Amino acid sequence: MQDKSGSPPPLNRREFLTSSGALTVCGGLAATGALGLSVVARAADPSAPPAIPLAAPYAPQPRNVNPRWYGFNLLDYLTSDPGWRKSYPYESTGEFAERDFRWIRDWGFNFVRVPTDYRFWTDPNDLFKLDEVHIAPIDRAVWLAQKYGLHLNFCLHRAPGFCAFDLAPNPPTTVRERSSFYDDASLRDAFVFQWDFFAERYRGIPSNALSLNLVNDPARLPKDFDYTRLAGMSAAETVAYIGRDATDYVSIAKAAIDAIRARDPQRLIVADGFPAGGIPIDAFREIPYVVQSHHSYSWANKDQPIDRFIESEFSPWREAAKHGVPMHMGECAFSGGSHATAMQWYTKLLDATSEINMGFALGHFRGPMGVLDSRRNDVRYENWYGRQLDRELLDLLRRNIRG
Repeated sequence: MQDKSGSPPPLNRREFLTSSGALTVCGGLAATGALGLSVVARAADPSAPPAIPLAAPYAPQPRNVNPRWYGFNLLDYLTSDPGWRKSYPYESTGEFAERDFRWIRDWGFNFVRVPTDYRFWTDPNDLFKLDEVHIAPIDRAVWLAQKYGLHLNFCLHRAPGFCAFDLAPNPPTTVRERSSFYDDASLRDAFVFQWDFFAERYRGIPSNALSLNLVNDPARLPKDFDYTRLAGMSAAETVAYIGRDATDYVSIAKAAIDAIRARDPQRLIVADGFPAGGIPIDAFREIPYVVQSHHSYSWANKDQPIDRFIESEFSPWREAAKHGVPMHMGECAFSGGSHATAMQWYTKLLDATSEINMGFALGHFRGPMGVLDSRRNDVRYENWYGRQLDRELLDLLRRNIRG
């Protein structure tokens, strides 16, 4: 059914709660079960070619096998909040550029992570109403990744009731969540609903092409948290101070995992470490088809020697590797120092990932911490089709791709 404007109605809460088969899919998509590649392609672009063969950078195993994913985060749909432009001088409009996917493939990488903001496609007055028009950019990104043989990791960077940005002392966004999914059952339901919807939407796309990343940087800060105390702390000390009791988060995450698996039993799921990608979560070790993701940023402990920082940060991941926990580094980035120091940091960081066969994704592709258009004054850039390419950083990343 369409309204008078010709636009399809959004999916509502009643349809979600009463559905027993495939979710009703709007926006011109066939509402007949799972969306295969060719259907998603045509949803994103009616002139798209049919499904094409996909290289298999990772055939998911129940456990004990690390995905060999190497690539970048694409931030084109990261946040609906205009305050973000203070930190990242690009629009987050969902206009994923096909050339980005092609360049990433041509440079030898096989992975893109797409962190997103649920507010783009969700009615703020009813979190169970989704707007198909604003989901189409994600469909297009999924299709482009498959067209160029890249694995796409779809992430809720902002989810109903949680966004790591909101925890910062001076958040880069201006509109925070009204409450937390730790404290509000309706937000927990809305979070699970999002994953129920997307699991059904992309059911049929193989897990070597698509994984679902539950929420970016889950954490729960103590009420008396003081950011000034972080200065000089090691990674382990930081995690201990923030709080590593993931019990409440695990309960929420498992509800989302159950919803996904009810729709798509073997869908590959990525769960960020807790807190903020820091420590593997023991409770996920025995859940099949779950990869745990580490995030590493230089500014977390920028006042201590690089070697000490890396050793402290990777200690829990080395221990998890001994137990066969599948893992990947979904974000890494350097900020707040010279380019020469950045190269030293990346070199040691990637040596640490190689020791435990952990793949990686740079936090930015374009932008302040990316290989393109980082706009630093201490880099000798190469002109790359009108873009400023940090060839030294790109070559370092390429040398650390493991087959």
